[in-house]
Amino acid sequence: MTMNKIKTIFFGTPDFSVPALEVLHELTDLRLVVTQEDKPKGRGKKVLASPVKARALELGIEVFQPSSINTQESQAKLEALGADLFVVVAYGQILKKPVLEAPKLDIINIHASLLPKYRGAAPIERAILEGERETGVSIMRVEEGLDSGPVALMKSCPIGHKNAQDLREALADLGAQALRDYLGALEEGRVSFKDQDHDQATYAHKIHNELGALDFLGETSQESLNRIRALSPKPGAYFYLEGEKIKVFEGALAPQEEGGEPGDLRVRGPRLFIRAKDGFLEVKSLQRPGKKRMDVASFLNGYPIKEGSQVN
Repeated sequence: MTMNKIKTIFFGTPDFSVPALEVLHELTDLRLVVTQEDKPKGRGKKVLASPVKARALELGIEVFQPSSINTQESQAKLEALGADLFVVVAYGQILKKPVLEAPKLDIINIHASLLPKYRGAAPIERAILEGERETGVSIMRVEEGLDSGPVALMKSCPIGHKNAQDLREALADLGAQALRDYLGALEEGRVSFKDQDHDQATYAHKIHNELGALDFLGETSQESLNRIRALSPKPGAYFYLEGEKIKVFEGALAPQEEGGEPGDLRVRGPRLFIRAKDGFLEVKSLQRPGKKRMDVASFLNGYPIKEGSQVN
């Protein structure tokens, strides 16, 4: 089977999905792009197209935005196109059995973890939060279970010092590379799927704002730093100072600072340090309520902090 004869339908919504969309457009007969409905965003609540819709229209591909992909009307549209392969990348709706059975050949998903670890909604954030050294992407067959289908291939990458946004961008590109490899293997008849070890499965539950609360009494400096990176830039880690919720977007370990009690603040010229359970964390980028994100030197210019102050 040659790539230009494989008829595909793509399901995806955010920026993360766009590199895979571009690979399908390049290598297959991409018949349709399915994405979530346009939604109001930002303070002005302006209705905006998803990144996938915007890119699909640039590429001249038909876009389909059903409120539910599982209605009979949606299923009829999908079946009428006679696609061989469905590719799902962060679409945002659960596909039920009639949709799963619609493609002639298969339906695959690009998931942003090394399955069976971190199944679910927030694998990127959870991997950083848990202090993982590496993560990656998995191409799996979509089943009715949550990210439980057999896996065709995986690609890994180091997490390093990346925050969630940096890692998301890296994994989007890695997912596109994995899809390219999968399509090449499909063309050559080399695709094989291996069942996941379900006993080893872990779950990446959805991120909520309260997860951003920094606990300097209960967490080590490394754990606090992981929380900052995992939730940067959204929704943001935070602490309270004199009743204000201060968001933190960037930090670093500070082994040169010693002593103090958890929650203590130290100012060293244009630098700010906070004592965690085991040592100090340097804060490098913050945001006060109603203000823009700023570097710590700018923050301290507008918000002088007394030596010995404590976060709460």
